[in-house]
Amino acid sequence: MSFLYPIFVASLLIFVGYIANYLFHTKKLPESILLIIVGILLGPLLSIINVESITKIAPLFSAIAVAIILFEGGLDLDLFQTIKAIPYATFLAIINTSLSILFTTIILKFFLNWDWIYGILLGSILSGISGPVVISILSGIEVDEKTKTTLSVESSVTDAFTILLSLTIINFLAFGNVDIHSAAKNIASAYSVGTLFGLVFGIIWITLLKRLKGKFRYMLTLAFLFMIYVISEELGGSGAITALIFGLVLGNSEEVAKMLRLGKGFELDNTLKIFHEEVTFFIRTFFFIYLGIIFDLKLLSIKFAVISLIISLLLVAARYITSEIISNIAKIDKKVTSIMIARGLGAAVVATIPFYYGLKNALSILGFTTAIIILTNLINALLIMIVEKGKIEENNMQKKNLNF
Repeated sequence: MSFLYPIFVASLLIFVGYIANYLFHTKKLPESILLIIVGILLGPLLSIINVESITKIAPLFSAIAVAIILFEGGLDLDLFQTIKAIPYATFLAIINTSLSILFTTIILKFFLNWDWIYGILLGSILSGISGPVVISILSGIEVDEKTKTTLSVESSVTDAFTILLSLTIINFLAFGNVDIHSAAKNIASAYSVGTLFGLVFGIIWITLLKRLKGKFRYMLTLAFLFMIYVISEELGGSGAITALIFGLVLGNSEEVAKMLRLGKGFELDNTLKIFHEEVTFFIRTFFFIYLGIIFDLKLLSIKFAVISLIISLLLVAARYITSEIISNIAKIDKKVTSIMIARGLGAAVVATIPFYYGLKNALSILGFTTAIIILTNLINALLIMIVEKGKIEENNMQKKNLNF
């Protein structure tokens, strides 16, 4: 076999990623499902790609994916709308996360007699809704601006919170020190340090960008993102939060410059955003395929399928309860809020990390996460069709009433 063969396979996979992305935006078919299935074909089914060789890059690939996902999430947020939406979005995220962890932990304890901490870990991994899916759904349906902003902010908050909470639990499990008080302090500290680093380095970078002329500004921005991600992690902060806030500052550089009286000419070049979308597409495509490649087919059983389906349906129930509580407080669209249940890349990234540390139940955590990503995306697609059909019927009824 030619040493160039992997390049040929990688090229084909980019085309597969494009097709999956096209179907996602035009037909609302979840791209994660197609990519995971392709990964399962390449790895465990056909053994075209060796699983052991690819798992060696898991930690590095996971860190890169986390930084890029959350940086993009920050770039797409409007600063002032985000500030207004943060209280409601955070409340929404906390309720949904708590219920997701509670339901998942109880099911795993009841059916598999897992230790509570491993149930909490899987619940944490599965607690965050998928930002890209949420944003895509909101762009394709009729919804008021307040609901759209609140849900967009919530998806970014839960992405960061899911990653941070899960990583905290993984670190405690890996190094044998599980202490709830210390964990709470570490999370608060990581959030504070991560936010501070994101703000400070974001302001520094928009100032430098204004002075940088010529090419390679995006590559330098990406390099700077990875640098501050590592610095934040090494100094006790959250690299995930740093990436999110750094993206928020850059995405709103003109407004930040005005607030700090730094002068004019700080508007972010659209070329940077376009390039970053391309890089995110590449990372997303290969990560979902990678998730399929390392999926263990030995996990497949009727019991596994039933537990995965029950957890998925309970995540739907958690979302419904959350939407009932928050919609009356925040005055946002209850139906649209309740259908946002798809899990995606954030969960996929974190689910691979216990596998790297060799933690107990690591393969099961990875297997359940993969199955639930597929199931929640399928359920989400079905719920969208139901809600859109309901809205069409509602509009038709209103038109009939007006005619009378």
